[in-house]
Amino acid sequence: QGALFGDRTVTSNVKAYYFDQGQNKIYMTPDPAVVSWNTNNIQITMPDYGGYPIGAGSSPFYREVNVSTKSGRAIVYFHIL
Repeated sequence: QGALFGDRTVTSNVKAYYFDQGQNKIYMTPDPAVVSWNTNNIQITMPDYGGYPIGAGSSPFYREVNVSTKSGRAIVYFHIL
């Protein structure tokens, strides 16, 4: 949940990433699949990221929402523990 997620008809996406030991942002593939998107809620299905060093007993991973608008670009982050 959040605000100002914008309209999915403009270029928008959700990505998942983590930080490696050197604090470099590493994007994971595939991207989460968007189930529904409106200005206050985004519902996604998360892929199996079992091949990455994240999860229980390891590093947390994050979701990044990129929303393009006519007035600029808003980025909202979600942290999952």
